[in-house]
Amino acid sequence: MGEVAQRLDITVSAGEQTYTLAGLADLIAAGVRMVQPDIVKMGGITGLMRCVALANAHGAELVPHQTQPTIGHMANLHLAASQAHATKPCELNDPSPRVHAVFENPPRHVDGLFHLPQAPGLGLQVNEAELAKRRVPIA
Repeated sequence: MGEVAQRLDITVSAGEQTYTLAGLADLIAAGVRMVQPDIVKMGGITGLMRCVALANAHGAELVPHQTQPTIGHMANLHLAASQAHATKPCELNDPSPRVHAVFENPPRHVDGLFHLPQAPGLGLQVNEAELAKRRVPIA
């Protein structure tokens, strides 16, 4: 990817399948100027914040990759909202009725914007009745 990035005059992004900070550092050192680590693969919010620090320290742009359902999507939105220098929009994770149904307040966009909940943690509220319908007994 680094060789491709160095030979093109357009921005090349990579890192969606990277699982370690060292792997991300290798991409940046090879010449990738936009990295896209995934919050679920990189250790959650703390892991992705480390990726943000690494990218900032080396002048690379970080645009989180996000294709995870509700919980991962909400975590990614919170992280992106905390970045003063974010230049690209968040990926829209299409709502999944199967997954979204277990939350009272799944992430939904209104007029192209996500409005983050203000409750503790990620702000998601579990719909216990819907969750109970999906429980599988372990025998």
